[in-house]
Amino acid sequence: MRFFMSSMSRPSSSRSATRGPARTSRRDRSRAEPLEVRNLLSASAWPGLLNPQAEAEPNDTLNVAQDLGRVRTAQGAEFVGSLGTGVDRTSDVDWFRFTLESAGRVQIMSQPGTGGVNSPVVLTLYGDQLPGFDPAVPLQHQLVGRREAGNAVAARLDRQLAAGTYFVAVSAAGNRHFHPFVANSGLSGTATNYGVSIAVVSGNAPTGPTDQFAPLPELLTTGDDTPATATKLGDLTSIAHLQVSGVIGDDKFYSVTSTDPKKSNLASDVDLYRFSITGSGSFALVAEAFAGRVGSALDPALTLYRGGANGALQFVGANNNTLNPTESTNGQLPLFTDTALFAGLSAGDYYLAVSSSGNDTEFGTDGVFNPQVAHSGINGGSVGRYVLDLLVTADSTPPQVIATTPANGATLDRSPRLLEVQFSEQVNVRQLAESAFHQVGQNTVRAVFIVGADGQHYFPRLRSFISMTATARFQMLDGLPNGVSELHLSGALGLTDGAGLPLVGNDASGDFVTRFTVADASRVGVPTQRFNSANNDSFATAQDLGTLFPHELQTGVTLTRDATTNAAQAADTSDFFRLELLQTQSYFFTLTNRGSGDAPAIEILDADGHVVPLAAQPGGHGLLGFLRAGTYALHVGSWTTASAANVLYQIEIELGGASENPTPLTSGAAPAISIQLVGSGPVSQPPIAVVFAPAIDTSSAIPSGLMAGLNAPAIGSQGITASAPAPDTAIVRLFGFSDRLFALIDSSLPRTPATLAVTQLELTESELLDLVGSADAESSAEDSEETPGTEGATNADVASPARKADDQPSVPASRPLSRARRSGTPRTRPQELRPVENQQSSTSGPATTFALASTLAVTLRERARRELTRGS
Repeated sequence: MRFFMSSMSRPSSSRSATRGPARTSRRDRSRAEPLEVRNLLSASAWPGLLNPQAEAEPNDTLNVAQDLGRVRTAQGAEFVGSLGTGVDRTSDVDWFRFTLESAGRVQIMSQPGTGGVNSPVVLTLYGDQLPGFDPAVPLQHQLVGRREAGNAVAARLDRQLAAGTYFVAVSAAGNRHFHPFVANSGLSGTATNYGVSIAVVSGNAPTGPTDQFAPLPELLTTGDDTPATATKLGDLTSIAHLQVSGVIGDDKFYSVTSTDPKKSNLASDVDLYRFSITGSGSFALVAEAFAGRVGSALDPALTLYRGGANGALQFVGANNNTLNPTESTNGQLPLFTDTALFAGLSAGDYYLAVSSSGNDTEFGTDGVFNPQVAHSGINGGSVGRYVLDLLVTADSTPPQVIATTPANGATLDRSPRLLEVQFSEQVNVRQLAESAFHQVGQNTVRAVFIVGADGQHYFPRLRSFISMTATARFQMLDGLPNGVSELHLSGALGLTDGAGLPLVGNDASGDFVTRFTVADASRVGVPTQRFNSANNDSFATAQDLGTLFPHELQTGVTLTRDATTNAAQAADTSDFFRLELLQTQSYFFTLTNRGSGDAPAIEILDADGHVVPLAAQPGGHGLLGFLRAGTYALHVGSWTTASAANVLYQIEIELGGASENPTPLTSGAAPAISIQLVGSGPVSQPPIAVVFAPAIDTSSAIPSGLMAGLNAPAIGSQGITASAPAPDTAIVRLFGFSDRLFALIDSSLPRTPATLAVTQLELTESELLDLVGSADAESSAEDSEETPGTEGATNADVASPARKADDQPSVPASRPLSRARRSGTPRTRPQELRPVENQQSSTSGPATTFALASTLAVTLRERARRELTRGS
């Protein structure tokens, strides 16, 4: 909202005479009115700019670019803005649009700020001059140029442009590659303010590459697809994070006019890169090929080899698509076909091949390139540019389980529908699920299973993995029998971190085991055979069938009303049954009439009692249709009380669509290796890591993977690489996903308030977290569900995954969401930072969960000390 002084006259009021001396003039009285935020010249000052326009959100994507108006020889444009301020959105991109009235030389420059210091920004220019729809340009906007400011130079784009509409994107230094229609899709950059000018100048623009980050080294190489000709990236151990640009289809060996089938397909091109890993221990590699993310038409694939003796190459792994479901504002899925490869490495030489989908090992063996032979592939279906993004991190600490839901020792009055496991760092559940899908068509993971009270093994399906908190959510496909069940997480069966280190167990079996008890009254007897009971004659008194699990519905759940059930109840006119479905799928409700009268009618009601329109099955024997996961009521009837004894039927409920999609390897707008909040909704302030340093000496060590798993930089740092904590520190982490904002305090270190030194951190009003946004690509439907496994558990069970003395130290889990927050309703009053005591193992010190909602100007040092004192 902007304010202005108004000299508009307003009628006088006689009431003012009773409140003080009369005013002789009311024409100059000031008042405030909201004005249009765009196309409004601002008085914001910036050195070198005369009258810049102020940046106004939302302008995070090209389609909502802020309009700067027309630009011509005598009239340029100026604007100022900020990146990464307020909520610290360092992957933020600000978009601006201008119209060039006639062809000419245009200079777009970032202007030095106070003291002549250049703002660390990247300027990217897109044009809108395509003559028509071009399938080779998915964005339908052409990348014209891109430049990044340096220590001594400003970012400067100097181009000869035709008349038309252009779009300028301003991003923070380091955030060079992003999708114009996906907000926050680039890497984190440096927070900064900026001022930019656009001017039409005389003369001719300089010639040369239009893109500062163009793949010049790769363009100058022909046949870079064998170990001898591979592009050398050097030792990645010391570089850690590296980006390289390239193009598939630029190898001059290939020509569309060639009659040789080996030379005619430009998409057969392969770019091979060589890098090395040095040092002892284990290393985690994350390799991504950005193509759709940067607006390229290429569908890339990655293949990794390890160099061996005598030039032999050993296959390590490959990936074609991440299946990232993020939707852009122009209705596309640009990240779906981008590729990501995760691998645990040791010291040695490695070769990473970038190719087109179809010319990769996931596609098959026929016609796929041989890395030992130049120009050996004949497949491949797309060409275009890409950005190879590599991250290598040392990791010598195996992953551990931080918390599980249900918690160890919990008793549930309903068979769990969801399971939740939080790890000390990111683990490979997504890769295991994707691999399982390609083998057996399901997203179950053999390293995650439940041993039921009947001794049977039950395998849940991976539903999501929240990278920010290293939390995996699994959906149960089977109901568990009543009694004690064991959740097994097995490192021996392949559950590892990115470096390949297996999960630490807490049981003699070598697995991490959580034991809980199921006492579900609705699952007495055979779960797939249910019978009508008395007094279910209305929607309010519907008979509760409980949860109908997917594997049961694949077999078919039968619901029977026969002479035996009729004899046990008074004459009625209807039957109502309440049931819960866990999957959004097609369902069949098939009615078989076994009575002497006409077949009763059936209908499906939603949770509010409204009829859900479903199609009738052929022959009128039931219903079929698409239902979303949720609770429903099945209504059978009506009939007269006189005929009630003759109403006999059987209804079979079946799952119509049993197939599923493979698990995406990445989700959300951010790259897999980006250190930022991942979410499909509005981006919140990144989570905060607060370091508590005990003043006493202790030999207890915090896992070095804990900090890396949390993906958070230390307080005050501006880099995106998180350093491991010192052995004598404990980590407190505030997670900013949904409204489950809580702190995890490592409880392996003994401490008291008297020996606690706390790093001060203040949150101002402009830094408040958006507690509605999701941290990963979990849908709003998932966020609206209950916390998994909390049915029948006490508050202590939910808040405190207590373990036995020989288990891992107890660390608090998230509290269940309130219904108001699950529905997205914002809180209107501040919440206190309040402790919730947790059960302690004999080997751990005090552990406290802090539930933080909306608080202004909080000093964590004083409040944490006070609350810890109160909690102790």
